[in-house]
Amino acid sequence: MVNVANLFGSQAAETSSFVSPEQELVQRHTNNEPGDLLYHLAVGDLSGLLACKSGAGKTTSLHYCLVEYHNAFPRGTLTVADSKGSGWLGLENCPGVVYQLVTDRPHYPESASELDPDTLLVASELVALSEVIDKTWRRYRDRVKMRAKRAKEGQPQPEFEPHLTVIDDWFGLLDKWNRFPPSVRKDLGIHNLTVKLNDIISRGRELRVRVLLITQSHLVKEVGLSGAMKESVVTVAQGRESEDEGSGFGSVQRLVKDHNVFPDEVTREALKQSLRFAIATVTNPDSVYKGTPVLASTQGKGFVGLADDLRWASDQNIGFSYMKHHPELSAKQRRLDAESSPPSPNLQSSQQVIEAIIRIAEHLRDDGQPKISASNVMQYSRAAEPTKVMDADSIRAYFPIIAATNIATIEGDRDRMLFVLNKDYRSADKAGS
Repeated sequence: MVNVANLFGSQAAETSSFVSPEQELVQRHTNNEPGDLLYHLAVGDLSGLLACKSGAGKTTSLHYCLVEYHNAFPRGTLTVADSKGSGWLGLENCPGVVYQLVTDRPHYPESASELDPDTLLVASELVALSEVIDKTWRRYRDRVKMRAKRAKEGQPQPEFEPHLTVIDDWFGLLDKWNRFPPSVRKDLGIHNLTVKLNDIISRGRELRVRVLLITQSHLVKEVGLSGAMKESVVTVAQGRESEDEGSGFGSVQRLVKDHNVFPDEVTREALKQSLRFAIATVTNPDSVYKGTPVLASTQGKGFVGLADDLRWASDQNIGFSYMKHHPELSAKQRRLDAESSPPSPNLQSSQQVIEAIIRIAEHLRDDGQPKISASNVMQYSRAAEPTKVMDADSIRAYFPIIAATNIATIEGDRDRMLFVLNKDYRSADKAGS
């Protein structure tokens, strides 16, 4: 990170010999030093905001944050909410890490069916987002309960691995959420979305649960956070020379000029002066830093700097390493593969599983329970049937196979999958009776 915050004012005057501003920048061009603004956004203990407009290098910076987070905390966990189908360095191949908000169709109440198709699509996206935030919130709450239990029992407090939830295009998602009337939000079950997010940001720090929001504004109230949250987040604004109308540095300029963020006038003026110099440097055709993104951060008393060349981060694939350090995901992947693949080649065993599922479904249907889950199959399996010792994921893998014969239908997916036997279906033994 090239830190230009100390190039002016009294601190600059302390330099014993003259060094040109460009030489000073070169001397400060180091990576992963304590002043590296993006590095601290990735591995610090506060939740963060990365504020920048499209085309300012946001994707590259975000990739860098993910790589450095994983390198610093190999056993740390990640959750990514993606609304654009972006690439995520191989993490999209890790079960339960990347949530494609648009393509993963979540469940929503029947009342949502009254919405027009376009609105229904947005509702689906927001319900998926709410599930991501709720998952992070439950992780934080589980850690609170575990600490309380350990304290009550007089046991040492647990050492938690860090968790980071990244929400891309949060600004756009929040805008969509705000467009829904409160009553519709409640019907969709997304009314507590910002409440839980504020709870995570304000209290998750000591439990090592953080959120990184990718947005277009640094103002906490504009991104759905309460005013008190500004002390609980570190904000990095990023800008880059743009060929479109406008300088491309608006996000950075607004941050350093904000007296609510930097109330000390001397600090604010020093940052503004540093920013003017930084912009002049990266827009100078003869500068080695031509086209380099400019960053401003609320870390400490405030910093302005130039980003390193981080394009290497977008070439990384951390998915394999992430799976290696989280062996539980490999088992989950095998279960997911089983859901989309034929069952075991042992045809006799497979036939017994299918017969057991149909028998139980028929029995429960006739008793007034038309929809059954994998748990129902395990509960009502006879001792001699293979389903008695199978896990729920293995049983669910057979549901679509049976449904393909047109004697049943499937509702829901994954762990919410339900098997519905046709009302008029009768097995051979029952038909004979």
